[in-house]
Amino acid sequence: MLSFLQTQLGNHPIIMHLLNNGHISFTPQFRDITITDYSNQLEVFINNFGIEIVDTESKDEEKYTFGTAIDYKTKPLLLEWLKSFNLKFDMFL
Repeated sequence: MLSFLQTQLGNHPIIMHLLNNGHISFTPQFRDITITDYSNQLEVFINNFGIEIVDTESKDEEKYTFGTAIDYKTKPLLLEWLKSFNLKFDMFL
C-alpha cells in the first residue's frame, strides 16, 4: 500500500494517506484518547481503534480501522465528513 500523498486531517491528530489506487487510509498520531468531532448532522468518534461516523438524523453509521484502504467515494458519511475539511491539493507536474 503505497501512499501517493498525505496530509493531516484538519486539527485532528490523524494523517490521511492518498493511495495510488484511488483509496485513502488513516494513521493515528496519538495514543489513549478519544476525540469527538461534529460536522452538520454527523458525529465522528476517533479513538485508538479507528473512526466511527454517525448520522444523527438517519442513525446510519460507518466504521473504519486505521491502516486499511478505504474506497471513500462509495462511503457517503465519510465523504461528507471529508468535504467538511475543504481539502485542496495543488499538484504541479
